[in-house]
Amino acid sequence: MSFARETVDAVIAARDPFSDLHDVVIRCRCIDKLVGVHGNMDLVRSGVRVGRILGADWQGLLDEKLLHLPAEKNLWQALTAAEVVCKRWQEKAPGDENEYEQLLSGLAPLSPFCKRFL
Repeated sequence: MSFARETVDAVIAARDPFSDLHDVVIRCRCIDKLVGVHGNMDLVRSGVRVGRILGADWQGLLDEKLLHLPAEKNLWQALTAAEVVCKRWQEKAPGDENEYEQLLSGLAPLSPFCKRFL
């Protein structure tokens, strides 16, 4: 079994891969499925990029006055709209492939906004 570099980067960026190795394999499979759909590699790359910028200790606070470009403002509005998906992740991490796929499909609408920053 092998996974693309972007897949492994996305999984490792999300949280400590050594905390649950079985979960790492499940997440890699789900990301690979997502990447198999045209255009979703940008979503994965954006997720990794945003995850690294924000860091694991980000509390969800942002001074919106610091956003100047329309693309920044649009991305922030899209992220705010996707907050329900993120809260679901924080309350209970997905436990199987089906739950991960549901989570990832909830983030897919962010892709067009993220592409403007790639």
